Amino acid sequence: MMEPDPPAFAQSPAQQQQTYQEPANPMIRTNQQPPRPFQQPQQVPPQQAHPRQQTNMSQLNAQQNQSQNQQPPPPAPPAPLTTQPVPPNDPFVTAKLNENILPFSLFDAVLDVPFPGASTASPVELIFPPSDVSSGVVDALSLEDLKKEFGEENGSGGQGGAKVSRFAFPDYEDRAYAQEFALRQEYKSRFPGGPEHNRYDAYLEETLSTMNASGNVSNTYNSANANSPNSNSPKLPSYHTFSHRLANGMTVHCHVRKYLPYHTKAEGRLDVGRRCVRALVLITRNAGGGNRLYMALLKALEVLTLEAGALSQDVCCRGDEKKEETDDVAMNSSMDASTGIRYRRHFLHAAYKEHMNLCREVAAALASGAKSVLAKPRILTLPLAEVGTGHGLFGAVDTLRLAVPSSFLHEREPTVSGSESIAALSRNDMLPMLRCLGVTRTMRLLSALMSERRIIFTSANVSKLAAVGYGAVAMMGQGLLPPPPVFVPALPPGLASLLQTPSPYLIGVLTGPTPHFINLRNVPNIGEVVLFDLDTSGNEPFFAGIPNPQQAVPDLTRRNLDEFDSANRVSLPDILYQDLTEVMKLDKRMFWQGAVQEKLGLAAERGRTAAKNAMKKGLQYFKNKSKEMKAKESFGTDNVEDEEVEEEAATSSYSGENALSKSVGKGNYFFEQGFCHEAAELEARVAFTTFFVCILGDLRTYLTQQTPGTSPVVDKEKFMRFRNSSGDTPGTAMFLLCGNFVRGKIFDSFVEARMLEVQLRRTVPEDAPIFALTTNFHRSNKVDFYVNNVRNSVRQVASDADFPGRHLISWNEGVRRRVTELTSAQAFNGDPVKALSLLTEDCRESSVILIDAVMVLWTRILEGKGMQWKKALLALQMFRNLILNGPINAISEAIDGFASIR
Repeated sequence: MMEPDPPAFAQSPAQQQQTYQEPANPMIRTNQQPPRPFQQPQQVPPQQAHPRQQTNMSQLNAQQNQSQNQQPPPPAPPAPLTTQPVPPNDPFVTAKLNENILPFSLFDAVLDVPFPGASTASPVELIFPPSDVSSGVVDALSLEDLKKEFGEENGSGGQGGAKVSRFAFPDYEDRAYAQEFALRQEYKSRFPGGPEHNRYDAYLEETLSTMNASGNVSNTYNSANANSPNSNSPKLPSYHTFSHRLANGMTVHCHVRKYLPYHTKAEGRLDVGRRCVRALVLITRNAGGGNRLYMALLKALEVLTLEAGALSQDVCCRGDEKKEETDDVAMNSSMDASTGIRYRRHFLHAAYKEHMNLCREVAAALASGAKSVLAKPRILTLPLAEVGTGHGLFGAVDTLRLAVPSSFLHEREPTVSGSESIAALSRNDMLPMLRCLGVTRTMRLLSALMSERRIIFTSANVSKLAAVGYGAVAMMGQGLLPPPPVFVPALPPGLASLLQTPSPYLIGVLTGPTPHFINLRNVPNIGEVVLFDLDTSGNEPFFAGIPNPQQAVPDLTRRNLDEFDSANRVSLPDILYQDLTEVMKLDKRMFWQGAVQEKLGLAAERGRTAAKNAMKKGLQYFKNKSKEMKAKESFGTDNVEDEEVEEEAATSSYSGENALSKSVGKGNYFFEQGFCHEAAELEARVAFTTFFVCILGDLRTYLTQQTPGTSPVVDKEKFMRFRNSSGDTPGTAMFLLCGNFVRGKIFDSFVEARMLEVQLRRTVPEDAPIFALTTNFHRSNKVDFYVNNVRNSVRQVASDADFPGRHLISWNEGVRRRVTELTSAQAFNGDPVKALSLLTEDCRESSVILIDAVMVLWTRILEGKGMQWKKALLALQMFRNLILNGPINAISEAIDGFASIR
């Protein structure tokens, strides 16, 4: 994760002097003159100049300002900007990067690991990719590397499995478990024959979370002990992702889903007995874009495990086969059946081979020169998904479909110096980050990342930590900027010393009620950090040890007094703020169906208030006839109260939507902030891409060619002059941010990657990041990189009908609309049986479509109160139909939403 320092290049005085000779640039507006601090001074010819006569440019500019206008110059940058030549072409690297790079395999290994502090010993189950497949289609890790890392497939996982389990359970701490184990041993010595449980074991009800009236998460049945210091029960569902480096130096990404297995003495009953959770860990080298695919695969594996455990006595040994087996074989077979390892291996191998078939189809289509090959999503179809093959009742009743991202099916983008693929990381979801931080804090996070600060996220939810961390990396990826050198989405307590790393990092710290969690106040020599509390909305980030936060992390939403004079000019931060605000509005308007119920309730309240006022006005008229002053005062008071009620109902339409949305899923993070919204996600990518293309899209703003035929030179002074001429004058937050950005290593890495792309002259793929597609469009059509041109071109690229992912957006919207109509209190316009059958068939796609349909069902269940009871009844009936006739992942969705059903 650590990157070496870039090489320093020595420069002669002549080269330093040539740095300030700016060539003609047609991209810079000719009608705008740069401010005086950046005016080009008159220079002496090189043959007459002496090195001692070369004066600093800022000093010459200051002298000219004092002599001409007698005005003090603005403050100089904190450090001088230097000019660095771009390294020459390396023929070996160029030839290597021009080779076709095979796509990564669907997965490299799958582990089923127990909680490290489990009271009873439990084995680690390991599944490798199939060995009977031909090479040359996907890039798969060799079996030797996998065995060195995790040992044999039927072994205990080795040292690699132990490391993975630490990141899979970041709430585990060795010292806390040692204390717990010592106390338990002392108790057993005093009272032999006692139970073999510890505080990590939990019932099913203790792992499912709900949300009380105050908005705090509590347990469903044991809310009194939810805030107890000894309450250490994990909350389900739990899904997070972390990056990990193998022993051979390869970086992998691990997708984790925790589940509660059957009790060893209560097979087939999920609600009986206390036991410890386990974690399914899918290891892959695909950096981004496949979270939904891998989440659906892990859900299917969990269901296969539970089904195999419930049917272990039937599917293991039947008829004469049971009599012929020996005791050892029968015991091993029974254990395999109860854990579902055979069925999960069959399922994963089938998915692996089907992915290879899709890669062959895409490669053949691209080789034939076909266009729009990646426009529509490829569907990975897995028949016989329920408890594998060979079972007569459940062998052919289910078919699972999964939408595979287009980046998983064709050759990968080349990497620079073996670094992580930035384009792959940019495909992660950013909406969970926006929902958690809001627009203002998101822009401050962007400023901290571009300034290469040390950033820490804190939260009590590991799923939120991982989602926001990968969202921040994806935000930087919209500009093809690399992530921080150290990126740890969820830091285990045993690695707290990593917070003392001097290099820039992005680390998530899990907080908890016990002192065994990481306490940032107890970490010595932590240095300067920017702290974001993800569990508290609206608070500004905390700057620890940073003397001047506005200089170190400029606030892009704050404007200086002199900026109010330029009312006709809109800066890039203002455009980004407006675009992100529209994204948040679109997200709330498109998904939260609960707002419909709220509007209906508001309309009914207004109608009731109007009728009541009309009746009272009539009574008031007759009372005035009789001259009864007491009645007049009484009804006059009622009138005032009615007006207050009407005003409160009018204002509740704006404040009540957020309160209602927090109750969706009752504490489940994936139903509150972690859900997917394809349309809003694309708009967020458009907003960030517009911001980055306006700054970094034009190569001529920061590259200078001394003489024709020579390598270009990175001119950072030229870049700052261009930003100044574009309106980001000295003293503004954007000028400070650009100054921090060009002095960091991220800028140098970005320029090196862009120059390598120009040298390779590779064709931009259809599913490349919008930044690459937009800049390629501008260069091919010779379009200037003005703000309006960039906004139009980015919108044109993203709204293309053949843009990858566009078809999935229309599919999602159609499914949500049909589910809403089928669960509405009004009569359905059409054949409901046929519509439900078509909807069930669409929901067999379990990575996106099924989740969207279930999200609407959860919202309908919560809306079904009072006169809207029919919505909840229809939603439960539709859920029952999905469980009986839909994919097996519907069972997992029901388990995740158990609290909502109760």
